[in-house]
Amino acid sequence: MRQEFDRLIGTEQGLAVARQQRSDAAAERAIGAAAGGLAGSILLVVGFAGYLTRAITRPVRSAAAMAGRLAGGELSARMPERGAGEIGVLERSFNTMAGSLQASRAQLGRLADEQAALRRVATLVARGVAPAEVFAAVAEEVGRLLGADAAHVLRYEHDGTVTLVAGWTREGDSLPVGTRYPIKEETLSALMLHTGQPARTDSYADYPGSIGARIRQLGIQSSVACPITVQGRLWGATAVSSKRPEPLPAATEARIADFTELAAAAIANTQARAELAASRARIVRAADEARRRIERDLHDGIQQRLVSLALDLRATQASVPAEHPELQRQLDRVVGGWGRRWRSCARPHVASTRRPCRRAGSAPRSRRSHAAAPSPWKPT
Repeated sequence: MRQEFDRLIGTEQGLAVARQQRSDAAAERAIGAAAGGLAGSILLVVGFAGYLTRAITRPVRSAAAMAGRLAGGELSARMPERGAGEIGVLERSFNTMAGSLQASRAQLGRLADEQAALRRVATLVARGVAPAEVFAAVAEEVGRLLGADAAHVLRYEHDGTVTLVAGWTREGDSLPVGTRYPIKEETLSALMLHTGQPARTDSYADYPGSIGARIRQLGIQSSVACPITVQGRLWGATAVSSKRPEPLPAATEARIADFTELAAAAIANTQARAELAASRARIVRAADEARRRIERDLHDGIQQRLVSLALDLRATQASVPAEHPELQRQLDRVVGGWGRRWRSCARPHVASTRRPCRRAGSAPRSRRSHAAAPSPWKPT
């Protein structure tokens, strides 16, 4: 029994040791698995943090830096479009916004330049300077504003020709002012004359006449012209030309139109001043004629009344009885004084004289002597 009991105890102890060894091995495996899982989690967290940094944090920081550059006026700043998903959408949207701001600033700059040029020309018009000076300013301002190589102001003549009244070129080789050439069919001048609307040409290869040859000699490739209308009548045109192979922009006509309105205003002001001067001259002539007519009427009427009154006084003097010599002497003095006054006023009437006669005692206006008219003052 004892041996059996000892053998059982030994067996149990062996089993317990085996179980303990298995438990220790399982614990070691669990610890190793936990350590591996922890290390994997740490690596995963680190990798995810790196991904977030690369995919989100860096683009956001880059966007913030680019926003600061935009706020500082550097509208050419752009973000590299490398992100995916929402980050890629953010980068593309940012670049689109920057491009829009840059285009808006460029447009505002062009508008400011255009308004400044218009203001300079409008100042000349308001000052009432000569139309030739206004036309020269219009040609130069339009050419510089649109980046053209040449700009001209033309006037339509009644004989079917066009006269160059102002010109400007970037190289200083403009056609001389006063150049006149006939209006040929299919030219810009003919198109505007027929339609009254702006016209353009993108090639001068088939442009007719000597003016076409001169334009080709200057190297002009394309042109845009807008009519100048004064009081509903076609007066002339403003044209810009380019030597570049590409045609002028589509908005060129609208930008030239503002300057043609100022040129039309200058022409209308000049015509109005000329008409006003002519009207004033007509009014002055009419007033002078009316004044001279009134002077003649007054002069002739007063003479007739004086003669009639003098005859009546002489008749009255003749009828005074001889016993009243004092009355006869008084009448004689009165008639004699009127006679001297009449002789000073009865000289030939001069149309340019403002008063029919001079006052008694005043200096004569001319050294020329005038023959006195026969006097009715002495009794017959």
